[in-house]
Amino acid sequence: MVDKLYRTSDEDFCRIIKANTTWKGVNEALGYSSRAFKIHNKILERCKALGVELNLEYNSPILNMTKGELFGCRKNWQSARTAIRKLADSIFKRSNKPRECAICGYNKHIEIAHIKGVSEFSNDSLVSEINDINNLVALCPNHHWEFDSGQLSDEDKKKIFS
Repeated sequence: MVDKLYRTSDEDFCRIIKANTTWKGVNEALGYSSRAFKIHNKILERCKALGVELNLEYNSPILNMTKGELFGCRKNWQSARTAIRKLADSIFKRSNKPRECAICGYNKHIEIAHIKGVSEFSNDSLVSEINDINNLVALCPNHHWEFDSGQLSDEDKKKIFS
């Protein structure tokens, strides 16, 4: 599956990346099915190696809702919180940010954390503000727990907030 990706010249690859704003468009232009999710990390790696930025649009109906509206229309608190978390994962996945812990570099399993916690936003805040890419950071499960529990060292906090 990866062979197709590297059969495309660097020049054509860069042109394809710059011309498409969805994974579907990128996948199809490179000769993959629109649902070829397994190739996305390799595409991101090649973008990084070539210094080309992948600018994907992501539109979800909850992005334009306020936190209060989302929590008000869901069955319970956990359902609304899960929707925000899943959307944060999708937004981070579509960004060019490395999928590794910002503190230790671990990349086998990461979790996307909100730098400013969801609970710190007012009910009038848009979900798009809460899940802004600049408010998201990849952390390994241990560092995510330490971050949420206020147990990170000052040195580790600098890695998140810089």
